[in-house]
Amino acid sequence: MKVCFFSHGSGTNQDGATLSMLNVMAELANRDHEVIGIMAKDVNLEYMKKKKNVKFYFIPSYDMRLDLSRTGRKVELKYFVKNKLNWFIMQKTLKILRNENIDIIHINGLNNGIGAMIAQKLRIPYVWHIRQLMEEDLHQRLYNQKKVWPMVKSANAVIAISRAVKEKFEKEFNREIIVVYNGVPVEKYRIDNHSIFDEELVKMVLPGRIVEGKGQLEAVKALKYLIDNDIKNVKLILVGHKQSKYAQEVEAFVAKNDIASYIEIQEHNADLRSLRGICDIGLTCSVKEAFGRVTVENQMAGLLAIGSNTGGTPELIEHKVTGLLYQQGSYQSLASQIEYAIHNRELMKKIARNSYQYSVENYSIKRVVDQVEKIYSNIIHKDMKKW
Repeated sequence: MKVCFFSHGSGTNQDGATLSMLNVMAELANRDHEVIGIMAKDVNLEYMKKKKNVKFYFIPSYDMRLDLSRTGRKVELKYFVKNKLNWFIMQKTLKILRNENIDIIHINGLNNGIGAMIAQKLRIPYVWHIRQLMEEDLHQRLYNQKKVWPMVKSANAVIAISRAVKEKFEKEFNREIIVVYNGVPVEKYRIDNHSIFDEELVKMVLPGRIVEGKGQLEAVKALKYLIDNDIKNVKLILVGHKQSKYAQEVEAFVAKNDIASYIEIQEHNADLRSLRGICDIGLTCSVKEAFGRVTVENQMAGLLAIGSNTGGTPELIEHKVTGLLYQQGSYQSLASQIEYAIHNRELMKKIARNSYQYSVENYSIKRVVDQVEKIYSNIIHKDMKKW
């Protein structure tokens, strides 16, 4: 089977949505499927280019998602022009793909309708993989939603990465959506013999872009709350790009409250596996995560996962069974769960072991691709109804 994936338009190919897509592509290639990737940029793909059965075309297109705060005639005009230019990009891509004899097109995320338009013109079935909640997690909307939504509704299958995403968009599209949780390559994140809570100092890590939706300030405020309550054997490590006003706000809070000795902010770390290897707790403080790939990565690394009780995170963490949950928006609640973990170390070790086993059994890339292959097979053999 030959499958063509359309990336959602990542500039780094390192964000969760793109990494999850690349993981699926790699596993399909391992199973002797031919895989094509339509990508915006040729970056961080060295390992994929070496794989058998994988081909890339690098065709930048315009991102049609815009922040909810961006309004006005200038913004509308800018996106109107982008939308028109995407039509020419679609024609260029269509010309390239005509001779590829593709069986299925797989669209990664809600961005623009280029992949669907090509599928319809070539009369190829297409799958739409929704990996975001949009307004709730990214604080974004789709400019050309009125044109894209009917194409999503007409897809041969629509996949959601969590029940939270499924529940939102089933109402939006008035059609059935299949839940396929993101898959993570276990061997990449597993840390053999990783022991946690053995040292007096408890280290916590929170990877991800430093933006409001990821909740780093909530983690920093929880840290200060612990310190103010004489719990000082803690350290917080943030890893993510700092090029935002929100990042400046986080740094200003750290400086104003004189807690710099308790926190480390890394702009980038290419070896998160090693970093997790020296930590005890992995945090997910997002306002509303569509899935929470970082949570699964933390679980597979053997860390105690602590996450907010919104979006897809509670689907990954069962409180006091596979991690700890706190009330999103309350840094006091987060601090309380961290304090509970510090005072119940043996129990936390047990929970982390449960969490590791659970994540390996449910979120391995092999299991995910088993589900994706079944969806493809049903489409190809016309066993799946077109809703």
